[in-house]
Amino acid sequence: MLPTRDDIPSLSHRELTEHLRLARANPGPYAELREALECEQAARSPGTNYCCPKCGHDSFERSEIRTARSPLSSLFNVQSARYTAVVCSCCAFTEFYQGQVSAGAQALDLILGS
Repeated sequence: MLPTRDDIPSLSHRELTEHLRLARANPGPYAELREALECEQAARSPGTNYCCPKCGHDSFERSEIRTARSPLSSLFNVQSARYTAVVCSCCAFTEFYQGQVSAGAQALDLILGS
């Protein structure tokens, strides 16, 4: 079911991501909603309008880490979890946001062992 423009701010992250994926794959029904979906995703991005919850500073650095999710994936050096770290430049308070690692990137980790 297509969301309305009024529904978009209340969508969960997964729902928003799925509707954006569908909008790119099947633009017809989403023609009027795609821009609103993309604006909502940009507004929710880590770092947009950032304010440190600890000290109130608004400057930050962003980095990415990848980790193994299980002992088996650790054994084969497959980094199946990705997180974006947003670090306050003033007090070093860090927030982590979960991302996704594509199947292709996981396969390369297994083959290359990197």
